[in-house]
Amino acid sequence: MQRLDGSGARKLTDTPLRHEDVPRWSPDGSRIVYWRDGNVHVIDTLGTPIWSTEDGVSRQPSFSPDGKYIAFTHNYLVTIMDAEKTDYRKQLSSQPGGNPVWSPIAPTIAFEGGVGFGYELFLVVI
Repeated sequence: MQRLDGSGARKLTDTPLRHEDVPRWSPDGSRIVYWRDGNVHVIDTLGTPIWSTEDGVSRQPSFSPDGKYIAFTHNYLVTIMDAEKTDYRKQLSSQPGGNPVWSPIAPTIAFEGGVGFGYELFLVVI
């Protein structure tokens, strides 16, 4: 890991010519979730892959405060999945949206949603 002085950086992924974005730590610090090429990926802190969605339409992931779930945008709809990637997947809203963020104290997700030609903020209780 990189220190404040810029030394000690350790590369976690090795995917030349790919765009990896939105890394988020799990609450216990053991995993990192991010997205690349329309897929959500979970790796450990050594960069070892744990799982990915492999559907080409998932992005913008974030862990729930307890680390049990990951919210993400799937085909422009906010969705949650068990963080261990069981078959549990639930679409939370029919409102097209993105950038889901968990409340730190309640089972609630805030997200941006397209309305007309703009975006507004929405909340959904899990």
